[in-house]
Amino acid sequence: MSSSASVESGPARMRWLDALRGLAVLAVFFEHVTDYLAPEVKHATRSVAHAGIFGVTLFFLVSGYIVPASLERRGDLRRFWTGRLFRLYPAFLTVFAMAVLLSWWRPGVVPAGLREHTGTTVLSNLTMLQDMLGGVNVQNQFWTLTYEMFFYLLVTAAFVVGVHRFSVEIALLLAAAAVVLGGVLPSGVFTGDPRNVTVVAAFVLVAGVVAVCRGRAVVVTGGAVLLTVLVFGLLGVNQPGGPWEGFVILAVMFTGTALYRAERGQISVRRALLAVAGVLGAAIFAVYRYGGIWDMVGLSDGLARSSWLSAVALAFAVFGLGRMSRRIPRWLSWLGGVSYSVYLTHVLVLRLLGEQLIAARAGGVPARLGWAGVCLVVTLVVSWVGHRLVELPFQSLGRRLGSTHEPSWVDGRGSAGGLGFGDKSGKSDMPKGDGEFPGRSRPDDLGRISA
Repeated sequence: MSSSASVESGPARMRWLDALRGLAVLAVFFEHVTDYLAPEVKHATRSVAHAGIFGVTLFFLVSGYIVPASLERRGDLRRFWTGRLFRLYPAFLTVFAMAVLLSWWRPGVVPAGLREHTGTTVLSNLTMLQDMLGGVNVQNQFWTLTYEMFFYLLVTAAFVVGVHRFSVEIALLLAAAAVVLGGVLPSGVFTGDPRNVTVVAAFVLVAGVVAVCRGRAVVVTGGAVLLTVLVFGLLGVNQPGGPWEGFVILAVMFTGTALYRAERGQISVRRALLAVAGVLGAAIFAVYRYGGIWDMVGLSDGLARSSWLSAVALAFAVFGLGRMSRRIPRWLSWLGGVSYSVYLTHVLVLRLLGEQLIAARAGGVPARLGWAGVCLVVTLVVSWVGHRLVELPFQSLGRRLGSTHEPSWVDGRGSAGGLGFGDKSGKSDMPKGDGEFPGRSRPDDLGRISA
C-alpha cells in the first residue's frame, strides 16, 4: 500500500473508493440487465467470471475498508449506529415502498412471497436480515444488505470487547470457520416457516443495538453478546446456500479492514497480505470441497465454482489496482457517490420495463444496446433524485442527531478502548479526514454496500 495517501487531501484520497463503488454497481447492473436483453452474453461472461459476484465482493471490500474506521474515529457507538441507520434505511424504505406501490399496477415487480406472507416478509426485510431468516428479498439484490448488517454487528461487538484492531485474526478465524464448518453445519433450517425466527431475530437485533448504545457497562456488554449470538446463530443453521459462504463474505470484509490498517501503518503489509491469502485460500477450498453455489443456472458445477472464484479474485485485484490509481475519471467517482441508490433501484426499473426489454431481443444488437442505455439513464436519473432528496437530507439529519448527545459508553470511561482486551489507550489513530462516505456532503457510505 502506498504511504502517499497520508499527504493527499481527504476527498482526493478517498475518490478511488468512489470509483470502485462505481465499477461495482456497473457490474451488478450488467449482471441484471443482460437477464432481459442478452442472456447469451450473460452466460458467456459467467463462464469466465460472475459479474454480480465481482460487483458485490468489491462492495464488501470497500465496506470493510471504510466502516470500522468510521466507528474507531468517532469512538462512540451511539453516533455510529445513528449514522448507519440514517444512511441505510431512508433510501431502502423509499425503494421498498415504491416496489410495493408499483406492485398494484405490475405485480411482477415484487415476489409472490410478499403477498402470501406479508407480515413476515415486511418484518424480515426491515431487519435487513431477510436473507438469513428464510424470508423473501423484496428486490433480489437486497440479499447483500444482510451481510452488511452482520458486519456492522460484528464490528460493534469487537469494538465493545476491545479486539477491533485484530482484523487479520478475525478474518482468518472466519475463513477457518468456512473450511472447518462448511461441510458440517446445516443450512436453511427455518426456511419452511420463517415466522418465529423472524420475530425472535428482530427482537434480538433491536434489543442488542439499543443496549450497545447505552451508557452502562453491563448493558453494553450484554448487547454485544446478543448481537454476536444473533450473527453466529443464523450463520450456523440458516444460511440460504452453502453453509460456508457467509463466513467467507464476512472474512472478505474484515480483510478490507486489514488492508486499511496496513495502509495506515497500524499493521505490517505482510500481515494484511496474510489475511488476503488466507481468505482466498479458504474460499478456494470451500467452494471446491462443499459447493452450494447459487444463481449459476446453465453452468456445470465445475464452471460455476471457477466463475465464482474468478469473480472474487478479480474483485481483490481491482481493489488493489484502484488504490494505486492516480487518475480517477470524474464520471466514475460521481457514479460511486450515488451507487447505493443505483444498487437499490436498478432492478425495480428493469422489472417495470421487462416486457419491452425481452421484446427488444428481436431487434438485434442496436435495439438491445439502445434499451440498455434507456434503462441505465432512467436508473441514474431516479438514483440522483433519490440521492439528493432522500439520502443526503437524512444523512445530514443523522449527523445532527448524533452530535446532540453525550458519547455513549465504550469502556466504562467513555473512551474508545473496549473492555481492555485490546488497545487500552482510549485513543484512535484513525484520520479525522476519512469520512465513511467520501466525497462532497457524504460523511459515510454503504460500500455497500455491502453490498
